[in-house]
Amino acid sequence: MSEVQKKELLSKVIDPDSVRIDRADPRYTIPPTYGVYELKGVGQPFHYGNHPIRGKELQREYPDAEILSTRLFRDRRDAKEFAAVSNKKG
Repeated sequence: MSEVQKKELLSKVIDPDSVRIDRADPRYTIPPTYGVYELKGVGQPFHYGNHPIRGKELQREYPDAEILSTRLFRDRRDAKEFAAVSNKKG
């Protein structure tokens, strides 16, 4: 993926302050969001999934890892693509 394509994906990142926890089901946000989490100390540092559920799962799966950053997307495909591109070496 080119830098232009990566910048295009980054332009789709949404401000965490623009979402709120769903009162009916606090496992989700309004609007629905998908996070890309960067972890320190794991083989593939970028993981994605429903936000904030996936972030909590990662904390349980990798208790010694530190979440360095979280980027939120409205479209799951964008989050998946960003994680895959970010995990590529070179």
